Amino acid sequence: MIERRRAMTTVRGLTLAAALSACGGSLVDVTADAGRRKDGGAGASDAAAADADGPPVFIDDICIDAARPPPSLVCDPFAPLPCPAGRGCYAVPPRASGSCQPGTYGTICATEGKGQQGSPCNDTTECIGSHVCVKSGLGNHCAKLCRVSELGSCAEGRVCRVLDLSGSGWGGCE
Repeated sequence: MIERRRAMTTVRGLTLAAALSACGGSLVDVTADAGRRKDGGAGASDAAAADADGPPVFIDDICIDAARPPPSLVCDPFAPLPCPAGRGCYAVPPRASGSCQPGTYGTICATEGKGQQGSPCNDTTECIGSHVCVKSGLGNHCAKLCRVSELGSCAEGRVCRVLDLSGSGWGGCE
């Protein structure tokens, strides 16, 4: 009687194994760790078993931390006369050179626009020097550049809000 039960158990086990393998599943020997690990205990210690059943760990290894090149600063937008007459100093946002090279901000001297603080604009060069064209709920408008770390760097009760000029510490007065 015992032999017959063992034979039936073996047949049922083989039938189950065949069914699982046909469906893409697999059998795992749970006797190695009594089924405590998701992978069935394939040769790891109980300490590793606890880690395997925990939440996944995010590992950001796509891009290697490389030093960014220094910004290309042609002019200082906070200097009293940063560029020759008729030209204004403008911030240039970072230009990515690849998915792992986000680029750096910079400044250029360009023909000065006429837009003052709050004037509508489509491009930064439509604003006077040391201003940027920012998008807001009120539409695009000129905003004076400011240093985010300096309290009171904006006049008229305005607030210095961070701009997408990574690493510059600059913002726009709004």
